[in-house]
Amino acid sequence: ALVHDAGHTGMSNKILEEQEHSLAMRYSDANTPIAEKHSIDLALDILFKGEYKALRSAILPDVLDKVHFSKILFQSVLVTDIATSDRVKQGIRRFEVAAGPSLDDKLCKCAVCQKGDEI
Repeated sequence: ALVHDAGHTGMSNKILEEQEHSLAMRYSDANTPIAEKHSIDLALDILFKGEYKALRSAILPDVLDKVHFSKILFQSVLVTDIATSDRVKQGIRRFEVAAGPSLDDKLCKCAVCQKGDEI
């Protein structure tokens, strides 16, 4: 939530591309949503400023933590590109996997437990 839409211009990625905005030129990779990638870059630029060394040490103590943090950050922000339906579907699938089975799926379906529902 802290990173989503950081530095947003108020224009969609499509408009940024059509107007050949400087951000569109900077993030010209067709697979990268412009505004979302810009938000990630801004957040990382801030996080890696000298005054945030203690914060970095706390949340990114080793290389493995940095890798996990990067994956989560990128996926969390990139999935907010709602103009890309495949990315939205991917986000929904990831949420469903992360959320696990619904409460209904966890309830016992045996005859004894089902009979107890009638009481």
